[in-house]
Amino acid sequence: MDISKYKLWTELDWADQFKKEDININAYFEELDKYLDLPDEDELIFSALKKRKLSTDELNIWEDINDFADEDEFDEISESELANRNDSSSIYYEIGEISSDLCRDIAYSDSLNFNATLSFLMLSGRAMSLHLDFIQLGKEDFPELKKAIVKREIFILNSLIGFLVSLEEQIGDEKSESYLLRLHGVREKLIDLRFTL
Repeated sequence: MDISKYKLWTELDWADQFKKEDININAYFEELDKYLDLPDEDELIFSALKKRKLSTDELNIWEDINDFADEDEFDEISESELANRNDSSSIYYEIGEISSDLCRDIAYSDSLNFNATLSFLMLSGRAMSLHLDFIQLGKEDFPELKKAIVKREIFILNSLIGFLVSLEEQIGDEKSESYLLRLHGVREKLIDLRFTL
């Protein structure tokens, strides 16, 4: 495993990498929408994704980065231990709490905007996953990657704020306002974090 080339990547290189990953993630959810709940759902989805000839480079990159982190100190660390590793850990938990609270509120609503809800969950999951990647990196490891991760999280938070507009009818004005305030709070923490890097 040679990670030296990734250490030379700039914030822009990592941002481009995230865009490629987003294309793959979006393609997966497009196929999921078509084949959800069909027999052999997974096989149908992956067969359709193969036909799209998507990039798989990012799988190798993250495998190398994760191997690097594992070699350092994370062989036997759990996700919850990892999430509590540094001062920015609350961001990970807050995004998760907002998501689970929103799902609970939507479950009790009379109407369901399935696509907007799924998009919100997908994006919040992506933000949480990115933040775990951020936490997993050591203090001096991959500073350009850390900057790109936090910028990407801010982008995702802005998108989540946008999705709240399409979910407002389901959860009501008061709750929608509360979620907006919570998302803005997380976004502010990420902006503050970005300026410490």
